[in-house]
Amino acid sequence: MEKYEMDYNSRLLIQKAIYLLQELIGKELYNFSWYLAGPYSPLLSRQVFNEILTNLEEVKKEAENVRFTEKGEKFIKKVKEFFEMEGDQLEHLNLTKADWYELLASMYYLYKRGQIDSKEDLKRAIKVNKKRFNEEQICFSIEEFYKRVQGIDENGKI
Repeated sequence: MEKYEMDYNSRLLIQKAIYLLQELIGKELYNFSWYLAGPYSPLLSRQVFNEILTNLEEVKKEAENVRFTEKGEKFIKKVKEFFEMEGDQLEHLNLTKADWYELLASMYYLYKRGQIDSKEDLKRAIKVNKKRFNEEQICFSIEEFYKRVQGIDENGKI
């Protein structure tokens, strides 16, 4: 959060993490639409900038006091597993954590909203919408994405 204003990757990570999190819990908190780096919410951007950053120290103190039930802890573990990617794998593919989140969120968005019936359809859609990523990065990301969506129910919830 401290780097949010000055660092594009920090802003991208927050956008994609919140988008995926709300999809995985099945509750729309922010309206996301397609933008250059995939799903984007102007409201989330304004809210983070105006409300969270201006009160960052207070938000941090409140977060320190948050406790989760056992069920909540299990859910958090599942969500972390959905997002997780080994740094070595990302490095090998010349991807940053922000790149991975962008690809993951974009694939989920297209998968849930598009006419994506197969890995090939998703691959074509990503190639068209994410021209800066190469074939190896896209293929790897799609395989990883499909491994992750196997743990999601028919309603899209984790």
